[in-house]
Amino acid sequence: MTPVLSIDPGFSEVRVAALIAGGEAELRSLPPEDNPFEWFVRTYGSSPSGIVIAGGYYAQCPPGVYLIDEHMARDAMRLAPWHPRNRMTVRALEFCRGSGVPGVAVDPMSSAMLPEEAMLSGYPSHERRGVHYAFPERQAFLSACRSLGLDPDSTRGITVYLGDEVSVAAHDGPRVVATSDPIDCEGPFGFTSAGTAPATAFISWLERGKAGSCSRDEILKDLKAGSGVFAYAGVGSMSELLGEIKRGNGEAVRAVRGMAYQVSKEIGRALAALKGRAGVIALTGPGVSVDLLIEGIEERVSKWSPVIRVPQDDCTRTLVREGLSAIAAKRFLRYPEEKRS
Repeated sequence: MTPVLSIDPGFSEVRVAALIAGGEAELRSLPPEDNPFEWFVRTYGSSPSGIVIAGGYYAQCPPGVYLIDEHMARDAMRLAPWHPRNRMTVRALEFCRGSGVPGVAVDPMSSAMLPEEAMLSGYPSHERRGVHYAFPERQAFLSACRSLGLDPDSTRGITVYLGDEVSVAAHDGPRVVATSDPIDCEGPFGFTSAGTAPATAFISWLERGKAGSCSRDEILKDLKAGSGVFAYAGVGSMSELLGEIKRGNGEAVRAVRGMAYQVSKEIGRALAALKGRAGVIALTGPGVSVDLLIEGIEERVSKWSPVIRVPQDDCTRTLVREGLSAIAAKRFLRYPEEKRS
């Protein structure tokens, strides 16, 4: 059987994995401009037998494995056409149609149902949404609970995705009851994204000329792909950042320490949403490889509950295996057809 291809796209890299039924996943990291479908054909000499992607920001729907179809792709383009996961949703549908193979999306980002009080933003024209990196945060929560012998159905915990964007979620058993919304630039800054910008300062920034000299897409690119730790440190990749930290680059060290501080504060907000009780704090994403970042978080939050690192590669293996299982059994959810905002 030809391997299944899984894709987890980001602003600074695209993580891919190939898996044959019962076999071991082969993981790679590609530059964002590389075509993962062409990479697979070059590597394996044929098209994959199926496509698995990390779910993007679509209409609200529960966690799970969904068949990629035109309704999902349409919502991806309507709601956040600039986001790497949404762009990959459309590309995956086009590839699947052209090659005649099935494609599934695992854990859409818009899969949390927030309680009513969590939806109030303070600005009546805009409600907060249950958007987070459901993949890999769900897998990280389950993995961390297993490692501590906790029942995930009755455990309260906090998950943190440390990537180009940062996402923090509060879990009350199987329910996610609070999130920082990376699509809305809410929460801590990440490796390439700005996170929450002070509102009045951002308005002033626009008034100083940015609004007139830049298009909406250019401003979004600046906030999502041209900010964060990499911008402070003057690097373009995780390997470069790790090298600069090792060399003692003051700006790189300062940026990572600042990210650790902001992430820790967001964990505190999530703990408040859980009424001060959490059995585990699970950290995942590419950032778990940055010891300086993890140590800066642990020293601030480990007094509240155990902090567990869940490697991104472990979650990626789970992603491709969940997708392969769903494709092989033809057991997946259908994306809702009705239009939702």
